[in-house]
Amino acid sequence: MRALVVDPSKAARTHLRRILEDAGFEAGEASEGLEALELVRKAHDHEPYELLVLEWHSGDLSGLDLARTIRAEAGARGPRPLMVSHETTLAHVRAALAAGVDEYAMKPFTREVIFEKLALLGLVVP
Repeated sequence: MRALVVDPSKAARTHLRRILEDAGFEAGEASEGLEALELVRKAHDHEPYELLVLEWHSGDLSGLDLARTIRAEAGARGPRPLMVSHETTLAHVRAALAAGVDEYAMKPFTREVIFEKLALLGLVVP
């Protein structure tokens, strides 16, 4: 399975990538939303991503807008968006879910929380 981690923080991307690799994913990284969108579009026909891990604040295209765009383009066939963010209000969580995000984890998080979210998405066995 393939995953793409989108976060402006190199440390956050590396931490999440390692967790995903421990879960059996081949994980890539993007520092900004437009870069991620381009990678997802290029991968769509050949080796699509099954999971996108998005930070709300991802530079030139927010994680929220990235989730909306990918849902509009790929629908249910696209990668499953998981938002992992410092935005912790109920309004943010609701907005993310309304935009097409499947699960939401708040920073700081533990490895166990990410594994639980992956299990809820049906991407790993708990």
